Amino acid sequence: MIGNPKVSVIIPVYNTELYLPKCLDSVINQTLNEIEIIAINDGSTDNSLKILNEYKNKDFRITILEQTNGGAGKARNFGIQNAKGDYLYFLDSDDYLEPNFLHDMYNKIVEENSDICICKYNEVRKDNNAINQKDTSLLVNLLPTKHFNYKNITNNLFQFCSISVWTKLYKRDFVLENKVYFQEQKTVNDVYFNYATLILAKSITYLDQAMVNYRIDVKNSLTSQRGKTLNDIISAYTQIRTLLEKNNLLNDLQESMYRKMISSIKYEMSYKKANKRTLYKQMAGFIPKKYVKKYYKEKTLLQQIFSIKNEDKHKVLTILGIRIKFTPKNHIKNYRTYSDLSNIIKDYVQKNPFNEIDLIVGIPRSGMIPAYMMAAFLNKKVCSLQEFKNGLYSSNGVRSIPTKGQIKNILIVDDSILSGHAINEVKNVLSSEEYSRFNFKYLTVFATEKSKNKVDYYMQICQAPRLFQWNYLNHKIATASCYDMDGVLCVDPTSEENDDGEKYRKFCLTAKPLFIPSYCIKAIVTSRLEKFRKETEQWLKDNNVKYEKLYMLDVKTAEERRKLGLHAKYKAEIYKKLKQCKLFVESEPRQAKEIFKLTGKPCVCVATDEYYSNELEK
Repeated sequence: MIGNPKVSVIIPVYNTELYLPKCLDSVINQTLNEIEIIAINDGSTDNSLKILNEYKNKDFRITILEQTNGGAGKARNFGIQNAKGDYLYFLDSDDYLEPNFLHDMYNKIVEENSDICICKYNEVRKDNNAINQKDTSLLVNLLPTKHFNYKNITNNLFQFCSISVWTKLYKRDFVLENKVYFQEQKTVNDVYFNYATLILAKSITYLDQAMVNYRIDVKNSLTSQRGKTLNDIISAYTQIRTLLEKNNLLNDLQESMYRKMISSIKYEMSYKKANKRTLYKQMAGFIPKKYVKKYYKEKTLLQQIFSIKNEDKHKVLTILGIRIKFTPKNHIKNYRTYSDLSNIIKDYVQKNPFNEIDLIVGIPRSGMIPAYMMAAFLNKKVCSLQEFKNGLYSSNGVRSIPTKGQIKNILIVDDSILSGHAINEVKNVLSSEEYSRFNFKYLTVFATEKSKNKVDYYMQICQAPRLFQWNYLNHKIATASCYDMDGVLCVDPTSEENDDGEKYRKFCLTAKPLFIPSYCIKAIVTSRLEKFRKETEQWLKDNNVKYEKLYMLDVKTAEERRKLGLHAKYKAEIYKKLKQCKLFVESEPRQAKEIFKLTGKPCVCVATDEYYSNELEK
């Protein structure tokens, strides 16, 4: 490598032999080549060091440093001291990157001349490698511009992004000039570094993409400490508070800081090992009373005796300390995103290349998505069922369009199978004499245990009830769902239209339709005011929206609604009462999350396609 590398990738390694190869592969195969990889072996006792040496022999960009076990904070500091890159990136050794991560992050931070660039991340489950994009890891809706600093976001500096350093790229000169290092403590050793850099940065930019894959259920060493880390939390925030005082920023940022700290401590208190009384005393001794009173609410006597909450795939009823687990009937067990679909197909076709297949045919509508994904991965010809029946086959690349004589073996693809009705209809059509010269095979991406034998191939068992990102807005689940109005059925009003007067009244009558399901919606639940009911009902009629009932908020003004903070609370109250409803389709991310928290029932956000539920079987 000529000259300094563009990015130094710093990877603390401790006993991650199962995941380290994938981590290293994802780094050495980055599309940005001008990097150095500094792996710090933190006293591993498994085969991690052996794996590092094997990769070092394959790639000259890898440097291995060694230290006695001192934790990730100490290892990262060791990496900073030895880094030569213009920018620093910190990766955990059990996580892995998307191929363009460093290329895109580097170009963005250089283009905006920023000190930090931030992105979102995906959560990856250990059992089946299912991937969910974590949109709350970067709340773009809170950000004012493409580049900003603490002055633009004082109310939410500690809330707008995750504390993880592996979603951020840092300018090395910025880190060194400000002498920001990781705390060398057992847990939460990255909290100070994360917030100190956000506070001190003159310019922060971001990419609204998830490009880091974070394994959520293999952080065993850290998880085992949950409920016992308060001293480290207080140590981190003590150092942050000292930094704020030194820079005369405490008044501007303390409420955001204490709100985040209280949230972290409440999380600690949720663990069985936690001594809640001690935790509360320590918190109250560090945080001003007004913030404790505002953001921390103790359980009532009734809540201590009786509670019901979501836990993993179940609800847990606790009565006098006795825990009873149960799974609610008819709740959606599985939700799959486009990202899930792409990764499942990619993994499957790598193992099953379908060399004998001449043409892939998608069953409209949902089957077209996996059909075209498979064709792209396999470089196969693809068309819809109707195009196949009409003899219209697409070409791929520079190859000529084939004739019917060149097509023999055909793979019919759909996204899922349950009853098998759709597949059977296609089989009946293609069983005629007209198609006798073709060999047909049938594939679905998702099947159930009962339906898997109705096709020749399936990629994954996905039990019902289930929901997919690509079809939930026009799905029969609408008949058992609550739908928001603005941002779901129609576009959101502009700030000018949203005047709580005649302009908004006109908007209610003329709003552009957005997502109109063909099914009858069980309930439309909107925070629109009751005084606009006539206009709202007229719009629903004009746009052929079928629904059973329309719920609207009965307060006099929008200002009163804002002061009372009724948007999500009102929707949650109605949703909770409607026992037959098992999904809420909401337009706004924060409201979607709050509706889920207040009801314990599933909620999906149209803006992000994020599905909130603790009952998934992924």
